[in-house]
Formats: sequence, structure tokens, C-alpha cells
Amino acid sequence: MSKIKVDVKIIGEEDSKICSLSSDTTILELLEKIDQNPETVVVKRDGKIISEEEKLKGDGEIQIIPVVSGG
Repeated sequence: MSKIKVDVKIIGEEDSKICSLSSDTTILELLEKIDQNPETVVVKRDGKIISEEEKLKGDGEIQIIPVVSGG
């Protein structure tokens, strides 16, 4: 497996994280690695919402948007 570098930006946090992962890593595996609950975030790549099952594929930027709810 080839390694890729992914720039992970969590909206609401100042710093982004650079993760070195296998190219077949899924979004769910990435979220687990950076301690993010997949039920409380939306993940975007290239401006489009992507599912937890999608693979990272190549170098790039991933945005993680925390979901805010109240009641």
C-alpha cells in the first residue's frame, strides 16, 4: 500500500492536522484515528460531502465540520 498525506482541517479549530495514512484508509478509519465521532461530524473533500465508507485515495485536504444541535 502506498502512503499518502492528508491535511485534515476541523472547522472551529485553528490548526489543521497532517496525517500520513495508507491510500486505502476509509474516512471512518481517519475519524477514529483523530478521535472524531462519525455521528457528530460531516466530512467534505473538494467541497463535496463524502461518506464514511469512501477511501482517501490520494493526497489532499479533508474538512471535518462538527454538527451543532440544540433543543
